[in-house]
Amino acid sequence: MLSSSNQKITFLCTNDRLGGAAIVTYRLMEALVEAGGDACMVVANKSTASARVAAVARWRYRLAFLAERLEILIRSGFRRRDLWKVDTARFGCGVTRHPWVRDADVIVLSWVNQGLVSLADIRRLHRMGKRIVWTMHDMWCATGICHHSTGCTRFHHQCGCCPYLGAHTPADLSRAIHRRKQALYADVPVTFVAVSSWLAEVCRRSSLLRDARVEVIPNAFPVDRYLPEPTVNRPDLGLPDRGDLIVFAAARLDDPIKNLPLAVDALNRLTDLCAADGRPLPTAIFCGALRYPSALDSLRIPHRHLGSITDPTRMAQIFAHATVVLSTSLRETLPGTLIEGMAAGASPVTTGIGGQADIIADGTDGYIAPDFSPDTIATLLHRALTAPFPRDAQHSAAARRFSASAVTRRFLELVEGERDIIHS
Repeated sequence: MLSSSNQKITFLCTNDRLGGAAIVTYRLMEALVEAGGDACMVVANKSTASARVAAVARWRYRLAFLAERLEILIRSGFRRRDLWKVDTARFGCGVTRHPWVRDADVIVLSWVNQGLVSLADIRRLHRMGKRIVWTMHDMWCATGICHHSTGCTRFHHQCGCCPYLGAHTPADLSRAIHRRKQALYADVPVTFVAVSSWLAEVCRRSSLLRDARVEVIPNAFPVDRYLPEPTVNRPDLGLPDRGDLIVFAAARLDDPIKNLPLAVDALNRLTDLCAADGRPLPTAIFCGALRYPSALDSLRIPHRHLGSITDPTRMAQIFAHATVVLSTSLRETLPGTLIEGMAAGASPVTTGIGGQADIIADGTDGYIAPDFSPDTIATLLHRALTAPFPRDAQHSAAARRFSASAVTRRFLELVEGERDIIHS
């Protein structure tokens, strides 16, 4: 049984259910309430009917949203290609006026960009006496303006010449916001929470956060909904009647981050490995939107594209039939599909830049490729198909690390620890 906190905790997040950060923030808020805590959520865009979620004034948010986008457009020379890859937090919608914010003891910032919370708002929260915890779902807190640096290391110093802006001068918008963040972090005590060890290491390399307090607490997942034994027959899920399944899932499969071409190459090479030892070919199952359906045309392995799966129960059943869950992403902060697949008993095979090592003990309950070679990934897929890890053990490992109770306990310990530090 979890011991609840008597602290009033208000989460701030741009959305309550749209996007990965919103979903895991909502889950944590619910888990805290179930544990007896006093938690609520203030958002810009409310899509749930929860009485624990409130939306800010729509017109204030729209003004802040449009002002920020306009400034980024102007400062980038009206380049639209990377418009949604950067944020400045120069404009906010007055969230500090909301009664749930005013009544809170602890403010938990989640993904608060695109006009919900400004850097100036965070200063106001501090002046109001709020303790501030900031859960990082990407790199934005550690950089000037980008959510993922994509190999750029300028955030190790002070940004400038930002490739997302097409800037060729150090004195660009990224450096200006870097300086604002630097001044804010120097003045306002914030406990940063990285959702993976990889992201914490990114912070240690950042000139903004290398001296900050950064704790590692993963996202909570409803692992009890992902069970190793399926209860729905394969045909009812759109799956083949028999044979091994390799599941590749993403909101958008051909998002460049997901590196779908590498998955296609690896799966094609897997066909050769299976032919060499007479093993029946598995079927690759793709779950998610495809902007370019031709991306799967070159596959030689049997495959099915099931489209976007919005029903989590259906997705859990698909994973329960899977032998392997595959990820070939260029980078992932904490890839949820691997956790969900593992909780349903599948054996994960993945590339390794990101939080994968927080999920998988390489060689014990999954495989992390040391490189982006399709031959390497094909070999690991073949190994996982030949000798999959015990399904019940996979579920237990995921539950131990990512269940709502495990994550909530760590979060409550952090919140109570913050209070003890401040009042000592």
